[in-house]
Amino acid sequence: MRQHLRRYLFSLLAALTLLCAAAVGVSWAVDPYRIFHTAVEGEPVEGIGPFTRITKPYMARNIAPRILLAGSSRAEYALVPSEAERLLGEGPAFNAALSGPNIYEVRRMIDHANGVGNVRTLVLGLDFYMFNAQLAPQDAFSDARLAVTPEGTGNRLGWLSDLPLALLSIDTLEAVRKAQKYRGRGDPCQDIWYRDGTRLPGLLECEAATNRGFRDSTSSTLKFYLTSKTLYKDYRMAPNGLADAAHILEEAAARGQRVVLYFSPVQALHLGAIDKAGLWPLFETWKKEIFRLAERARKEGADIALWDYARLSPLTAVTLPPENEEPWQGAFYDSHHVRPEVGKRMIAEMLAAGAERPEAGGVRLTASNLDDELAHQRAAFLAWWQAHEEARIFLNDALPEESR
Repeated sequence: MRQHLRRYLFSLLAALTLLCAAAVGVSWAVDPYRIFHTAVEGEPVEGIGPFTRITKPYMARNIAPRILLAGSSRAEYALVPSEAERLLGEGPAFNAALSGPNIYEVRRMIDHANGVGNVRTLVLGLDFYMFNAQLAPQDAFSDARLAVTPEGTGNRLGWLSDLPLALLSIDTLEAVRKAQKYRGRGDPCQDIWYRDGTRLPGLLECEAATNRGFRDSTSSTLKFYLTSKTLYKDYRMAPNGLADAAHILEEAAARGQRVVLYFSPVQALHLGAIDKAGLWPLFETWKKEIFRLAERARKEGADIALWDYARLSPLTAVTLPPENEEPWQGAFYDSHHVRPEVGKRMIAEMLAAGAERPEAGGVRLTASNLDDELAHQRAAFLAWWQAHEEARIFLNDALPEESR
């Protein structure tokens, strides 16, 4: 009896071992997170949208960047690594931007890139919402996989932290199923990444392909920002947000990096959302605090510049198109994402590479112009807002009735 039981248990154990080995083999071969198989130059990487916080640290290890582009999805879509390489005449460049991060996640991705590469130039897009105290790191984010600990020490074995998840877990098997279903479909409405972190906005292109689509995308994003507590509803500044920004600048100064900071462009309608939420005074204070940190780093010898695109300008003063099916070809996909073509103009303006410096609607903030510029921004926005009744109606209609 005992012998039969032992044989049964042995057979069961062998079957489970084979099953686990098969699952590990399939997970490794399909590699839904793209952490085992390095993409070659020009190879599209599909289906990693939910997993970029897992995938991008491994991409950065493979690239070992000298030029780092960082920020949120606004920077991920707008800033093209190959364009930065062309303008600066060196590389490699890597886009480490993430979708919807708080400032801590941004800081840690920059720490990681510094740990795996020799970053000489940092271009960082900053967004007001990143500093919301109610915006926590997303579930897929993990300090354990990064090359540098939060305390600043090396973490050489960080890449091992994802092996259990990536090879044998229910989540990975589900990711394998989806990868098999969606990869290689040639869907033009699917976002595509490349090994340098470039993200092609297939979904946004489809959603904003027409005037009606652009209006719908703008309306839905305005509603999302004004009704989400992790964005503008009941906004309050994170206690450690400015400390994280200061850490980025101090580390860059210690490494002798060139730093280009910028406030990301948003539509005038999005500025209207900030104003409607009663956040404009805090929005201005945030800009001043970032400037103060940048100026302190500059006085200590850092090569640093701060540009402001989150202002009324010919770029952001978008006139709403008629609600029809005519193609939409404006600079924005929605209330806050610009096309890569605009990002190329921005990065050329900020880097001032040679004679190539096209006007992109930004202004460089300095000690001599800061207060006047912010006062001008407020006055210019109020004048535009008062003159565009259709914009005020559009923003009001975007909100649920109880929020108007």
